[in-house]
Formats: sequence, structure tokens, C-alpha cells
Amino acid sequence: MARNKITQLLTSPDKGVNRTTGVNGVLSRMFRIMLLDNGINPMRWGVLMHSFINDVRNGVPNNKRDQTSIRGNITKEFARPQMTWKVFVKAMRFLHIVHLKITIEATHAGKPNPTIHTVNVPLGNISMQQMLEDTAEPEIEGELEDEPEDAEEREQNQEQGLLDLKAAETV
Repeated sequence: MARNKITQLLTSPDKGVNRTTGVNGVLSRMFRIMLLDNGINPMRWGVLMHSFINDVRNGVPNNKRDQTSIRGNITKEFARPQMTWKVFVKAMRFLHIVHLKITIEATHAGKPNPTIHTVNVPLGNISMQQMLEDTAEPEIEGELEDEPEDAEEREQNQEQGLLDLKAAETV
């Protein structure tokens, strides 16, 4: 079924960009915009998948069973309407992105001019195995908050983020 979802996504004229919603859909939306902008179709997807599976930096074992399993898992992860940062980075590696420059233009309440914040994230030398084991830390310009360790704290932070977003929408 996942293959059908990804095929539908890749053959859709808008690559499903409008089917990602909310705060949790931002990274998935960006990934889909990149699929659209780069003209990724099912044939190109297959080439990218083959390249990803066979790249030794990604730590995929050289046997059919594991490769098929990883292929299915990646397809499912990339087709979802929400995406975690870890999956987004994997998607960037899948697309052969070696460097990201993330820029946020923030408009503050009561201030006429937005502020601009940029973080550089090199991806070229990070192996997927290291990333999945949380042992690799990319060089990042600027400071990022540490991700909460336990699920309860992470959930509270997400709820607070949604409350903050709702409050901002009502202002």
C-alpha cells in the first residue's frame, strides 16, 4: 500500500503539497515542494532509491531481505503527511542534498520589521547509520534548543507550541 501512496504522490501534479497541514506537516510540505521543484517522478524516485540503498554511508546491509525492508520503510516515512526532523534529514540525503541553509523570517507582535534567523546544516559527511544512532552532530551555526529526552516532556512542548500557535492566530 505504501508503494501506491508514494506512486500517487509522485504522479500527482502538486506532489501532495496541499495535503500536509499543521505544524507537524511543515517538513513534509517542504520535502514535497522539493519533489515538485525538482521534477521527481516514479522513474527518478527509483533511481534515487537504488542510490540510497547502495550508498555504504547509509549502513544498509548488502542483502535482499534488509534492502527490501528498508526500501519499504523509507517509502512509508516519506509518504506520510507529517515528518520528523530525523526523517526530513534522511529525505534530504535521499535527494542527494549535501547542505541545507534554513532561514526563518519571524514577524513579532508589535514590531514592524521581521527578524531573520539562519542555520547552516552540512549533510554531506553524515552517515545515515550515525544519524539514526544519534551519534553524529552536524556542524551548526547558531544555537538550537536541546530536544527533550522523555516522551512526556516532548509531548508537553508540542502542546505548548500548538497553544502558542493558536494564541498567535487569535492576535
